[in-house]
Amino acid sequence: MEASNWMYVISAYVITWVILLGYLAYTHTALRRSRAEYDRVTGRAPGEGDAV
Repeated sequence: MEASNWMYVISAYVITWVILLGYLAYTHTALRRSRAEYDRVTGRAPGEGDAV
């Protein structure tokens, strides 16, 4: 019975990391697209003016 509980814990851990990494990939893609759209609308070259 105790081994079965560890399988649930490991499964929950793996599922949590898969969701977290998927969310990070999604937000990275959305950010890249929004920056490209902003550059297109403003007429700037991609990456221009990013240095702070």
